[in-house]
Amino acid sequence: MRRFYLLFFILFFTKNVFALTIAPKAIDFGKVKKFHQSKRYILFSNNTEKDIEILGIVNACGLALTLDKKILKSGEVTEGVLFFDAGTPQGSFEEYVKLVYKEGENLKEDRIKVSWYTYPDRYPEIVILKREFNLGEVLPKTPIYFDIEVKNTGNMVLTVNSLIEEGFLINLPVDIQPGETKVIKGSLVIEKPEKSEKVLVLETNDLSNPKVDLKFYYDAKWDIKRGVNFFLERARKTNDGYEIPVKVFSKDFDITDIFFEDIEGKQLNTEKKILFKNEEGVYVIRVDEKEYEKLKNSYLYIKIGIPIEN
Repeated sequence: MRRFYLLFFILFFTKNVFALTIAPKAIDFGKVKKFHQSKRYILFSNNTEKDIEILGIVNACGLALTLDKKILKSGEVTEGVLFFDAGTPQGSFEEYVKLVYKEGENLKEDRIKVSWYTYPDRYPEIVILKREFNLGEVLPKTPIYFDIEVKNTGNMVLTVNSLIEEGFLINLPVDIQPGETKVIKGSLVIEKPEKSEKVLVLETNDLSNPKVDLKFYYDAKWDIKRGVNFFLERARKTNDGYEIPVKVFSKDFDITDIFFEDIEGKQLNTEKKILFKNEEGVYVIRVDEKEYEKLKNSYLYIKIGIPIEN
């Protein structure tokens, strides 16, 4: 008779507890100029049942970590100060401060990452506040125009160019003087109906931002409203005549004035309002019985005022 034995293994896992907790373990001083000095405070805590003794600190160039307390008992917390001096080297840097410590009788080590970018003496700096564009509903195979506002906050000429992207047409390259802001004009053509996004990549001589991604969201379809649309609703009888609602939708233009006239050129009574792009409004024409009978057998004329953009 064969016997089968099932062997069960029971494994006990204990949570890996780091002896020394450092917060934060990564510090970014950002963009700084030469000889810039700063400091950050760092907390060190002992999360074990044993004493921890800091035996040594290995600082990198431009960094100096100081600790007043080198021995931490269980549950004890102390504060350290990291001093930073950018010095004269230019570019992006990533350095580490290493700590060697003893937990009970065991030697261990940990480190803190420190990063920064030091400006050169002469540098351009690109600033683009708006990097995402929601174009909404667009008509395929029709240019959609957009503006990109670019500012140079550096102290030398900023040059902006772009990678060739399908559908984009943009007036680049362009040079922007220190402290100057320019508006870059462009257009985008979507070839087929789709709801998606496109990315336009700008290339610059800003060492900290050599490439800038601009995202354009759109919903391309054939059945969308374009220009200015009017919809004449059914007239409503009132105590002293009629009200005729006219729904107006402006896709591409701001409408600053709108007037309704009868066939003889007489301006009809209506409220005055302003419609902005992509806005829908309802104008109510109020006429008496005589005016209404005249309109029923003739035409309603509409005059609109649209600002001309350069």
